[in-house]
Amino acid sequence: MKKNILIIVMFYITLLNVKAQLDSNIIYYDFNPDTLLIPFETLSIDINQDSVNDLNFYFIYPSEIILQVTSLNTNCNYAFISNSYNDSLTNSMLTWHTGAYYWNWDWNIERLGIKYSSNTDTYYGWLHGIALAEYPPKLIVDKFAFCKIANYPFLWGQTEIITSIASQESNDSTVVYVSDSGSGVVVQSSKTITNVSLTNCVKPKLY
Repeated sequence: MKKNILIIVMFYITLLNVKAQLDSNIIYYDFNPDTLLIPFETLSIDINQDSVNDLNFYFIYPSEIILQVTSLNTNCNYAFISNSYNDSLTNSMLTWHTGAYYWNWDWNIERLGIKYSSNTDTYYGWLHGIALAEYPPKLIVDKFAFCKIANYPFLWGQTEIITSIASQESNDSTVVYVSDSGSGVVVQSSKTITNVSLTNCVKPKLY
């Protein structure tokens, strides 16, 4: 009986370690409660958590109230994304903005892609917000995520990345994992591998 209990406890600890490993490459923040922005207020977000704000959300008042988005440094760009879009943020079809741009109520858009440049590397993230053209108008932001792996083809809504999957069998020397760049799958084994079939290695968790 003691031996069985020990095995169960060890397996549970292993699962906790894997969970921590899965989350280590993602900065994920879920506002609880959701953040509400109304006229005459400003919302600033530090997307990569380096203590420097990257995006500003606020209202301007030329002839009507307009919701404005501004990148606070030239390293940070943002893109308005269709609500049906679930592809990688590296897609060349996305239109990236820097500086200030308005968030049109009529676009029915709740998704922002975020691109952050550092030297020759690019990092991607996303933000979910709802712009409401009621009176007074408001912006509701509930969550955002940022991938800490350079040049990784981060998906909109993705919150987990698996970078290493060790074999669960102690007598099996085969290891399969995704490369650090996210661009390939690596298979290491002391056995002779004659055939490899890849169907759906990792299905990332999406918001």
